[in-house]
Amino acid sequence: MVAWVSEKVRDLLSSGVAPHEIVILAPFMSGMLQFALQDQLSSLQIPVRSHRPSRALKDEPDIQALLTLSMLAHPAWLFPLSSARVARSFARVIDGLDPVRARLLADNLNWAAKDRARLLMPFSEMSADVRARVTYRLGAAYDRLREWLIAADTTEPLDIFISRLFGEVLSQPAFAFHSDLTSGALTANLMESIRKFRWSMQVSTAFTENDLGSEYIRMVHEGVIAAQYLQDWDEQDYHGAVMLSPAYTFLVQNRSVDYQFWLDINSPGWHERLLQPLTHPYVLSTAWQPGDKWDAAREIAFSQENLDRLLSGLVIRCRKNIFLGYSTLNVGGSDERGLLTRRIQTLFRQSIRETVHD
Repeated sequence: MVAWVSEKVRDLLSSGVAPHEIVILAPFMSGMLQFALQDQLSSLQIPVRSHRPSRALKDEPDIQALLTLSMLAHPAWLFPLSSARVARSFARVIDGLDPVRARLLADNLNWAAKDRARLLMPFSEMSADVRARVTYRLGAAYDRLREWLIAADTTEPLDIFISRLFGEVLSQPAFAFHSDLTSGALTANLMESIRKFRWSMQVSTAFTENDLGSEYIRMVHEGVIAAQYLQDWDEQDYHGAVMLSPAYTFLVQNRSVDYQFWLDINSPGWHERLLQPLTHPYVLSTAWQPGDKWDAAREIAFSQENLDRLLSGLVIRCRKNIFLGYSTLNVGGSDERGLLTRRIQTLFRQSIRETVHD
């Protein structure tokens, strides 16, 4: 399914369709599906960006890499860093660096050092075997990142530090954030989140800028700070990239496109609501009549109604064509049969009967 949608998107772009006129939708944009789509589309040189407002900052690999590099540049914060975490960060930000060679670089750091200059070992001081395996091209990118982290001003606010890190290093050639629209958007979200945290804390506390940066990272790791950004759909410039998005998120954006791809049409996620027994949106609403019962029949009726509303909203926001992505198994390897598939089959049968009668 992923290969099919990627090829169809490539064909549309080859015919002159603008990337921002294409959106790829799924009931839930899981990390696995998002990665598979981005990897396949990127291999075809197709620009892509995604938006998942429910995903926390700490769950984004780009954010994890930025915060890990910030901790490397601030050893006085005393955050515990493992070789595996640093290796993942190196692999994410250095273009072409695979996890195995990234681990070689991370294992050669001087973890007992108390300052940045001794912690981040120069590539030239690593063993000949490590240098040969990593290659001097990737080693040069590592050294560039290392020199920047060592020279960075650790007294400036964390959002300014990350802004300079992104602009002066990570967005440049030889680094993975170069020309990556999604990474740029995530970095901007992170800087805004830090800035708002800093402004709010400065009003009520006597934290220094250095303390505020450390406190922010601690709260992100604990899940206290999430990542909900209104401007992600209100203010973003969509031109130049294909959008990956959950169906309801795209619907809330109230934006029309020429082409829509609906993936996993077998999934019950197109019509089923999230299981929320303690915050039931219907039973706990003011319109609910005392004494009424929520049973299976009502669940099915509301599921059908919600599906009708979702499909109507998506169809209205499509100018030309909708492509349906069908997969026999879901990402967990299980067979699914949702209402959307049955609804589409019914429409096809009706269309065939009308064609025959005409």
